[in-house]
Parts: sequence; structure tokens; C-alpha cells
Amino acid sequence: MFLCVIYPIVGLFLARMAFGYSILPLLYPLASGFALVGPVAALGLYELSRRREAGLPTSAVRAFDVLGSSSIGAITALALLLLTIFVIWVALANAIYIATFGYATPTSIENFANEVLTTRAGWTLIVVGNLVGLLFAVLVLSISVVSFPLLLDRDVGAPWRC
Repeated sequence: MFLCVIYPIVGLFLARMAFGYSILPLLYPLASGFALVGPVAALGLYELSRRREAGLPTSAVRAFDVLGSSSIGAITALALLLLTIFVIWVALANAIYIATFGYATPTSIENFANEVLTTRAGWTLIVVGNLVGLLFAVLVLSISVVSFPLLLDRDVGAPWRC
């Protein structure tokens, strides 16, 4: 329940920040890229699932037991990695926008929407941006789909080995 409430609130906060600080071109990358750190937000649900499977009592408060996990250091390291990937995504999305439209800032929401949805440069931005975003999503999925649940369930680390 907590995740269902806090995740959209943070998304709305990011949207408000984008409108309030005149970074309108980054509204979509911020909102869609915010899902890159979604596995971190789901840690509480992973913990509740682990507890239910083990036959342990579950409640909303038990979702915070993840903070007492023996693998909290590795979980934190992976969370920081996902946050870094999110920051790189936003920077790259900004670079794609600049490469497509230049450094000019939109004068209004209507003007921005018109430029993005009705011009060749706008469609290029949409296609290239979504394809690059797909690559970031696949990267995060491949990193986190097993890692976070494994770190909660077993006493393992996240060493960097070649």
C-alpha cells in the first residue's frame, strides 16, 4: 500500500519540478526514467513476499524489515547503481533533445507540444529517445530482476568481479 501511494506522489513531485524550473523538455524523461529506480521502491514488496513464502507474519510495517537485512550494504550499492543509471538517462535524454532542437527553450507548453508532435525533429526525438530509453530499461531489468530478491533472501554480497 505504501508503494502504491508514495511512488505516484514522487512522480508528481518530479513533474511539478519540471514545470516549475523550466525544464519542460525533460518532463517525459524524468517521468519515464523514474521507473529505472522502481526496483528499489519495490524492496518492501519483495520483503513481504519473502516473508509470506517462509510462513512468517506479514504487515505493512514488516516491509521495512529490509533495512535490517544482512545484505543491506549490497542492496545500497545496487540502489546507488540504479540511481546513477537514472541520472545518466536524464543527461542523455537532454543531449538527445539538444541535438534535435538545439539550446532554445520552449516558450509555452502548447508550443513545445506542437513542435514535438507535428515536426520531423519532434518525431525523431520521440523515436530516438524511446529507443535509447528501451536500452536503459533492459539494462536495469537485467541487473535487478534477480539481484534484489536474491539479496533479500540470501546472505550474499554484490562483488564486482571480472
